[in-house]
Amino acid sequence: MGRDKFIAFAKELGYQLKAVRSSTKTTYSGHYVWPNIIEGMLVADVNKVWQSDITYFRVKEKFFYITFILDIYSRKIVGYAVSQTLESKANIEALKRAFDTRSDEDLSQLIHHSDRGSQYTSKGYLALLHKYGCLPSMGNKGQDNAYAERINGIIKNEYLIYRTIVNIVELKRWVRQAVIQYNDERIHNSLPNRYSPNEFEQEVLTLNYQKRPKMVIHADGKCSTQHTNSMVCSLPEKALQAHICPIY
Repeated sequence: MGRDKFIAFAKELGYQLKAVRSSTKTTYSGHYVWPNIIEGMLVADVNKVWQSDITYFRVKEKFFYITFILDIYSRKIVGYAVSQTLESKANIEALKRAFDTRSDEDLSQLIHHSDRGSQYTSKGYLALLHKYGCLPSMGNKGQDNAYAERINGIIKNEYLIYRTIVNIVELKRWVRQAVIQYNDERIHNSLPNRYSPNEFEQEVLTLNYQKRPKMVIHADGKCSTQHTNSMVCSLPEKALQAHICPIY
C-alpha cells in the first residue's frame, strides 16, 4: 500500500491529527500592491513563474524564518534563505541565490509572484527584480500563493522536524540539505512519470514546445500538468505560445 492510499485509509478510520493553527505571523502588508497576473496562465517552461513565501521554524524557544522561491512549472526550489528576523535582506538573499541558480538561462519573461508582504515590496527587493526585468505579481489571500506555501509544509514536516536542530547554524545546514534532497530525489505526482524537479527539467525540457506537458496556474495550486496536458495538446502551436494570463 502506498503512502497516499494509507493516509486515505487511516482517515476513514478516524486516525487523523487535528491541524494546529499557527499564531506566528510572517506577512505584514507593504505599501505597494501589484495585481495577480498569473491566475489562469498557461505555462510550459521553466523561468516563466517563480513563487515565493516565508515560513517560520521553531528552535527551542526561538523562531527563525525561512524564505523559499519555487519555479512553479518544475516545482524546483531555486532560491532560499534562513534568517533570525523578518527583515527583507533574507528575501533578497533568497532572490540572489535564485538568480545565481538560473544564471545561464533566459529570464526575460519571468513573473515573480508572492503575497503582499512588506519584504517583497522593499526597495532592495524591487530593484533586484527590475535589474533582471522581472514582473511582480501578488495575491490578496493565502490561497493565491498555494504552490510556495505547500513547499513550506513539505520542508518543515517531511525533512526538518526529524532533525535535532539547536541553533541557526544547524538550521541553515539542514535546510540546505533538505532543498538538495527535495530537488534531486522527491517524487511528484503532479509531474510526468513522478519525476523529481531536477529529473523533470533534465528530461522534459529537452522536448519541443508542442510535446511538453502544459499546466494552467490556479490559485489553489491543485491543477497539475497531467490534468491539462490532453486539453492543450490539441491546440495549434500559435495558440499554445500565446500568453493567456488575464490582465487586471
